[in-house]
Formats: sequence, structure tokens, C-alpha cells
Amino acid sequence: MVSLFLRGALRLRPPKAQRAPVLDLPLVLNALCWHPFEPLAQVELKWLSMKTAFLLAIVSAKQVGELHALSVSNSCLRWNSDGSGVTLWPNVAFLRKVLASSYTNQPIQLARFEPPPEEGRSKLLCPVWALEAYTPKKHKNSNIKAFRTWKSTVKPPIRLLYRFTIRH
Repeated sequence: MVSLFLRGALRLRPPKAQRAPVLDLPLVLNALCWHPFEPLAQVELKWLSMKTAFLLAIVSAKQVGELHALSVSNSCLRWNSDGSGVTLWPNVAFLRKVLASSYTNQPIQLARFEPPPEEGRSKLLCPVWALEAYTPKKHKNSNIKAFRTWKSTVKPPIRLLYRFTIRH
């Protein structure tokens, strides 16, 4: 009887779906070009991780689990010999939740973004440049997994960037 009441209550007042906030991408990308995310050579690993994970997420359109499976170990990361880009493979131990043979362990191939000089700060948004700065810093740590979780590396910069842009 209680279960019938609860089902009826849910039908009368269904829970509202939680919607993600609308992302103002130009605003977020602009904030990635300033402190604490730049200059890359002097950025703390925390900020560099956030910037690199965010840029990889938006350019690769990979699922959270696939981004989490990325590694900066030599077996999973190959730089093009001419420096024009990089190929990232998920860690071989990674298993997708839904196994589809056509998408299993697909590499992410990224080309270096070389904008014309008049575009100024656009180069600062290249995920290859960010990954190039991130890799040596990450190798100094014992944990070689590239990004821990979406929650800790991709969502925080969005909130943080909105705070920075409101102040500037």
C-alpha cells in the first residue's frame, strides 16, 4: 500500500531532471590563456592537468572513461617524428562499459595547432602543446595514469574559469 502511494506521488510530481549548466565555450577558452594556466613552463601540475584534460576532452569528444584510460607511458603515447602531433592510446588494461568491437581501444590522433601570428593567443589552446608540457611533469611522479577522473580534472576548470572571467 505504501509502495502504491509512493508510485502515485511520483506520477503526480515527477522529479525534475538535473541539467548541466550551459557552457560558454569562448569564455572558458579565453580564461585558459591566462594565469594560473599560463605560461605552460611555469604552471603547477594541478593547473596543467586541468587545462590538458579539458582541451583533450573538447577536441576528442571521448567519453569520460576513455579519457580516464589515457596514459602518458611510452607504450601509450607516440609523438610524430616531425613534431606535428601525437597519438594517444588507452591503457591496454582499460575495458569499456559497453564493448563494441569498432570502438575498442581507438587511438586519439592530434595535430599540432599552428595558428598564424596575427591570431595571437590561439596557440595556447592547442592540446598538443599542453600535452607536451604536461608529459615531462607527469613522468616525474610515480603514477603514470594521465588523468584521474572527469570530476577532478575537467569539471573544476569550468567552474574555476567562470569565476576568473567574471573577475576580469
